[in-house]
Amino acid sequence: MKRLPLFPMGGLLAAMAGIVGGCHLDKLLQAPGGGGPSGPHLVFTGQPGDVAAGQPIAPAVRVTVQDSTGQPQSDFTGPVTVGLDANPGRAALSGALQVNAVSGVATFADLSVDKVGRGYTLRATTAGASGATSAPFDITASPPPPQATQLVFTVQPTKTSPGATITPAVEVTAVDDQGRVATSFTGFITVTKGHDASLFGNAVLSGTKSVRAVNGVARFGDLSIDQAGNGYTLQAAASSLRSAESSAFNISVL
Repeated sequence: MKRLPLFPMGGLLAAMAGIVGGCHLDKLLQAPGGGGPSGPHLVFTGQPGDVAAGQPIAPAVRVTVQDSTGQPQSDFTGPVTVGLDANPGRAALSGALQVNAVSGVATFADLSVDKVGRGYTLRATTAGASGATSAPFDITASPPPPQATQLVFTVQPTKTSPGATITPAVEVTAVDDQGRVATSFTGFITVTKGHDASLFGNAVLSGTKSVRAVNGVARFGDLSIDQAGNGYTLQAAASSLRSAESSAFNISVL
């Protein structure tokens, strides 16, 4: 019966050395689940969401400074800066781009992106900590501005004495069917008497009664009625828009 040859000791040691070298000893000595940050780092704890171009990103973007265990560094109060990282629309990022952290958290409340695109990301940086990149978000087209369809009294006429200026100034606003102010409307709005509450129905409305709207609003600062009466109203009209009638008000000796 033949004996099997023994593996030479020198060859065995050489083989073991080769195995250890091939396994990268530094990686073998890492803690289980290694690869985590070894020092302070930034994390987006309030991610940017999809929003229309030029509109503030809401809710506010938040960036937190964390230590190597993932806990917020509550004593950190330094500045954190954000900018566009992925920028598919070649857009500009507006708002306060550098914010001092409070208890380790920097809040960016007024960020906006001016061009439509899919897959934007933000990059956050600060001194002494590794940076962070946000989740992707989209910038969509802005909705069309409200188109004027009707008038409403947004400051109603109030009680005053005969011949005295009605204060505060009466305001009439052009709005769309959902009641949104049509800021693009700049046409003339005219007010006239609605219900005449004077004894003989011949009261005179004086003042500037036709005013061009500014950002959809016409302000009538010098209106007056010459006769006493309870229950007057004003009527507002503008070309192509539905008219409006004010609430009732009194003209009486104060």
